[in-house]
Amino acid sequence: MEVNTGTELQPFSSRFNSEQDCMEALIAMKWPNGFVCPRCAHTRCSYLTSRHIPLFECGKCKHQTSPLVGTIFEGTHLPLLKWFEALDLFLLEGGI
Repeated sequence: MEVNTGTELQPFSSRFNSEQDCMEALIAMKWPNGFVCPRCAHTRCSYLTSRHIPLFECGKCKHQTSPLVGTIFEGTHLPLLKWFEALDLFLLEGGI
């Protein structure tokens, strides 16, 4: 049996050190060309930081949306960092 020394996790931890790092990565994956309102497709928005999970408010129709909506993370009570760690382990060569 081969012992896992944890070296496979180093690239992950160098990319995602915090909840903020994970949220920024999720936002970049969800909107690679910048924010697009899911209701009216307008591309200008306000960033609302008054909550734990950031909200984006469309500059045209005022619809508010979270980067988590429409993803596997919607409705989760776990920190994104835990989810990202689990996904990284799952996607490692050889699996979990």
